[in-house]
Amino acid sequence: MQDVVEPALSGTATDNARTNWLVAPTGRHCLWIALVLAAITLAVYWPARGYEFLELDDNLYITGNPVVQQGLTWPGIVWAFAGFHASNWHPVTWLSHMLDCSLFGATPGGHHFVNVLFHAANAVLLFLLLRRMTGAVWRAALVAALFAWHPLHVESVAWVAERKDVLSTLFLILTVWAYTRYAEKPGSGRYAMVALWFALGLMSKPMLVTVPCLLLLLDYWPLGRLRVFQSAGVSGKTESIPLGKLLLEKLPLFALAAAASWLTILAQRAGDAVAPLDAVPLATRAANALTAYAAYLGKTVWPADLAVYYPLEKNVPVVALGASVLLLALISAVVWRARRERGYLAVGWLWYLVTLLPVIGLVQVGGQAMADRYTYVPLIGVFVMMAWGVAPWFARDDGKLPMKLAVTGALLLGCLSATARQSSHWRNGVRLFTHSVRVTRDNHFMHHNLGVALATRGHRDEAIAHYAESLRLYPGSAKAHYNLGLELLDAGESARALTHFTEAVKLTPLDAAAQNNLATVLAEQKRFDEAGEHFRRALQLAPRDAKSHCNFAKALLQQGRPAEAAEHFRAALEIVPDWPEALNSFAVMLATHGDAGIRDGARAVRLAEKANQLTGHAHPTLLSTLAAAYAEVGQFERAVTTARQAHQLASTAGRKNMSEQIERCVLLYQAGKPYRQAVESPQP
Repeated sequence: MQDVVEPALSGTATDNARTNWLVAPTGRHCLWIALVLAAITLAVYWPARGYEFLELDDNLYITGNPVVQQGLTWPGIVWAFAGFHASNWHPVTWLSHMLDCSLFGATPGGHHFVNVLFHAANAVLLFLLLRRMTGAVWRAALVAALFAWHPLHVESVAWVAERKDVLSTLFLILTVWAYTRYAEKPGSGRYAMVALWFALGLMSKPMLVTVPCLLLLLDYWPLGRLRVFQSAGVSGKTESIPLGKLLLEKLPLFALAAAASWLTILAQRAGDAVAPLDAVPLATRAANALTAYAAYLGKTVWPADLAVYYPLEKNVPVVALGASVLLLALISAVVWRARRERGYLAVGWLWYLVTLLPVIGLVQVGGQAMADRYTYVPLIGVFVMMAWGVAPWFARDDGKLPMKLAVTGALLLGCLSATARQSSHWRNGVRLFTHSVRVTRDNHFMHHNLGVALATRGHRDEAIAHYAESLRLYPGSAKAHYNLGLELLDAGESARALTHFTEAVKLTPLDAAAQNNLATVLAEQKRFDEAGEHFRRALQLAPRDAKSHCNFAKALLQQGRPAEAAEHFRAALEIVPDWPEALNSFAVMLATHGDAGIRDGARAVRLAEKANQLTGHAHPTLLSTLAAAYAEVGQFERAVTTARQAHQLASTAGRKNMSEQIERCVLLYQAGKPYRQAVESPQP
């Protein structure tokens, strides 16, 4: 294509003549446009380098994923391709996160900046692609600018876990670029590149399954390959081909899309991500889909009250549904009437409808009604409709060009301002979830996540309040019951914690962590039979869960069953050898148990010394255990010195009861006597 403004876009010779209001940009001008586009995009998202990981999905993808945290390794590559993780199969996305961990470790700034780089690259490539396909430089630049700077796209860029959005879109653009080259000069090598980029895109995010349909749309406009509609305002620089042949040509791509769809269904079923039909009836899904299509358009025009999670309404208001249907029908009618003279309207509108279809909610994944991130690719079609649609207005020779440029500039500045403001909400979880709670109604999920973010930062009382509000809105949330139980247990309210752990287990009986915590609270209340039942269930569900082994061991000790407790302490340390809590608990038993057959002073010393080495000899509890172990092997001088160090730390920390207990132990060690615990009688 030549570097001209309007070679074949407006549909008439008169329209082409009117485009002389601006000199046709050269290749050098296009380079400057691309550089400015990238520079402004990087500038508006530059603060993201200082953003934190979120307590929402970032743990699944990075912070709580030990495989990814190891960086790019051969076992990690096998893991990425061999299984379903986070209810998805997108191995290329996993490899991208692994590479980030190799480069930046656990520092979030680098991960965020890579997302920004991908987004900037996508904007530049989108500009160059549209310019190559159409020759319309300024319209292509406007589409790319809207894509890069629209606030609806902040979620895809500022959220590390949404790497799959920016990465898959890169491969989408490269797929279309390769297809454009293939359309100009068909050949097996060029077709293979189309399939390769498409496969990489599917392995980044399966939402790209609609790409074969998009290529058919591009055959209509702007490539002009579809024989039926040669009057759609196209350049005619490619061969005219019947629809049947074009469909046949794309069968390998449809096969790739079908395979990706099948894998996605398996992955989401394995992760229980798909809501059953009886949970969300088909009529509700259809109504929500129609209103979501309209709502996305509304937020495109007026991007206010954007949230990371929009709750699904079980009963869509009739007025909202009717208005949505009317809007969609009206736009469709206008597009249909203009399909021959303005092919860009049909392609842009169908691009929007088709690319949203996999995530519009007919197959309900998760509990959200819609999501800003789902617009990352679909809005390209809307932006094409807008950019090409306003061209006749610009081409009109009415002497108002400065005003028109000012309006366009104000629109883009407004987008940049809104994007910067929306991006700032993503600085950390507390800020993001607080904003989402404020701009939505009855959002139990955001109250829960805000509770998690607050609890992570030590704000227990505020976290408890938000967990309670989440449960008020949705009593069936097992996660909210579980996390509220944790905070209540930490606050010493074990009776209330027991209630919520019990509910969590009822709702999710296959959750090993919930079983373990319920058992722990029951053991504290001396309800050992019940506790043992839940500990065993937890270990059946997760045999390699060190925490369950350790907690069960402590409960068995309280029951007077030290031999069985020792087995579980050993199992915990076999799984996590450098766990200070398990090392210390086992050492306490071996150093101080009243039964001489259980004690093993030498091993207690080894375990206690390791626990203190791992923690820098800075914890009074661990030092007190080490002192008891020294006393058990007859090293009373070391026992006294270590106990006094523990006493000093406990006193400084204001732990009066502990410091008094350690004082009594010091007197024993000075008298050449070890510390002994009373022997618990075995429970029947």
